[in-house]
Amino acid sequence: MSTQSKNPKQNIIENINDLKKFTIFIKSYVSFQRLNKKIANIPDSIKGMLLKECRFKSDDSVYKFCPIFGVDTILSETNSEFNSIFQYGGVISIYLNWNCDFDWNLNNFCLPEYKFERQVILL
Repeated sequence: MSTQSKNPKQNIIENINDLKKFTIFIKSYVSFQRLNKKIANIPDSIKGMLLKECRFKSDDSVYKFCPIFGVDTILSETNSEFNSIFQYGGVISIYLNWNCDFDWNLNNFCLPEYKFERQVILL
C-alpha cells in the first residue's frame, strides 16, 4: 500500500520539505607545489565525530569551516526562495577562497571561506 497522498499538491509539498533536508558534502584540496603541500578543506577542529554532526553556519567561528551544507542553508546564503528554485530550477556557484598563512599550522590556518551565488540564466 502506497503512503503517498492522493492529492498531487500534497505530494509536492512533502517533496519540497524533504529536499530542504538534503545535505551536500564538498571535499576539496589546494596544492602548493613549490612547498610540496596539499591541504584539504576539513580542519582538525571538526575531524572525526564532529564532522558527522557539523553543518555549515557562516556566522559561527567553528562551523563556518564545516564542508557539509544543507540545501536550505545554501539557498539562504544566496537569498534565493526555495519554492522558486524548486519550481523553475537554478544554478548556484559555490566559491572557495583559500587564504593561507604558512607561518602557522596549515591544518588550522589554511582554511577556505565559502561564498554562494545564484547565477542568472537568461533563456
